[in-house]
Amino acid sequence: MWSPAQLLTRLLGLLERHRNAAVLAAGLLISLWLHNEAASIGPPLRRVADMALVPAQTLTSGTLAILNVWVWKENRDLNARLLAERMDRLALDEARLENARLRLLLDFKAPAGFRTIPCSVVSLDPEPFGASITIDKGTSAGLTGEESVVSVDGLVGRIVEIDSGRSRVRLLTHYESPVAVRVQKSRVLGVVEWDPTTARLHMRNVPATEEVAVGDTLISSGMGLLYPEGLYVGHVEKVGLDPMGLVQDIEIKPGARFNRLEELFVVKPIP
Repeated sequence: MWSPAQLLTRLLGLLERHRNAAVLAAGLLISLWLHNEAASIGPPLRRVADMALVPAQTLTSGTLAILNVWVWKENRDLNARLLAERMDRLALDEARLENARLRLLLDFKAPAGFRTIPCSVVSLDPEPFGASITIDKGTSAGLTGEESVVSVDGLVGRIVEIDSGRSRVRLLTHYESPVAVRVQKSRVLGVVEWDPTTARLHMRNVPATEEVAVGDTLISSGMGLLYPEGLYVGHVEKVGLDPMGLVQDIEIKPGARFNRLEELFVVKPIP
């Protein structure tokens, strides 16, 4: 419990910090008291009191107006501080998530005979299904325009256009971006390509007699000469047969998360 002296000290400190508001509040209280006193006196003197109270009433109106402005400013400053704190918190969360992504990048290993060049996504190009992106590396970084691009999660696509400082990457979700693959376990070969009608990746050209199971891992085979061998593409999510029963209809879940592309790698052969 506070002692009377401590309570008085804190009260005086509060009044000192909000001196203007205290003065305005005191003026308002005095004006209200005078108005009530005038109502208790007789009619002959009430007119005289009302005339005397005109300045007090004016002070009351002015006091209320000033108090409203003061409250508005206090609210504005409080909202500004809350906004600044919220922005700082968002920036801190973003930095924490970025650090987690960068740790994953440091652990990424290039396929044998290749090196990786880090890059960042600068734009999502306006094509159907978001089928291409632009990265911040080009010929000035030693690229030639034939390289594959990967994330820490899997194959993303390949460079199809290039200039000195940027490159356009066609994603696996483009209908003209097939990749030759191999089932890692059974060594079955096929081609993975995007089907715009189902908005899914499918593995094609696999005879019905070949062994492919849900959960099997797919890697690039290198046989199409567009992608190096050994890049993780995805895994088998669903296996069926086409209507004729001759080849398998295999749905693939890609490793790369195409709606979360940020930091990537360009895969370049070692000379």
